[in-house]
Amino acid sequence: DDPSIYEVIKTPMRDAEGNIIGVLGMGRNIQARKDTEARLRDATEQLELALMGADLGRWDHDLSVEKGYYLDERSCAMLGRDPLESTHGRAWGHLIHPDDLPGTLDAMRAHLSGDLPAYEAEYRARHTAGHWVWLGNRGKVVQVNEHGKPARMVGTLMDITKRKRVEGELLATQAELQ
Repeated sequence: DDPSIYEVIKTPMRDAEGNIIGVLGMGRNIQARKDTEARLRDATEQLELALMGADLGRWDHDLSVEKGYYLDERSCAMLGRDPLESTHGRAWGHLIHPDDLPGTLDAMRAHLSGDLPAYEAEYRARHTAGHWVWLGNRGKVVQVNEHGKPARMVGTLMDITKRKRVEGELLATQAELQ
């Protein structure tokens, strides 16, 4: 009546002539592992739904390699890129507008040095159609190496182009009124 899941391994037992004379089996309860896997699956699905609902893209950055920055399919779509590009690593910062790069680098350095608990930046990124898209970017270090140095970051991207356009219009209207 045990509802647990067991992993069972069996192997034939042979005599000196190679004839099978029995079966040797070992089993172990793996219910705790299966329960943990199910919770992880649920958490992953909930995260994916939250990202979809907020219309966020994801990125993952292996800091140990130059081309270790990966965008997910939604991030690629924000920039007009083929979803298959999500499997290609790239250098971090290569799509960022040159005017926005210094502030973005400062924010990244501040987080990597431990001065800020998270990385946050707003910048323009190049769309494949040639225009610039405003992105809100947030992330944080999730792994450190054996020396305690940042090894991996993950984060989200949000297209904030419309918000930036409205802010610009409000500033222009405010300037006209003054």
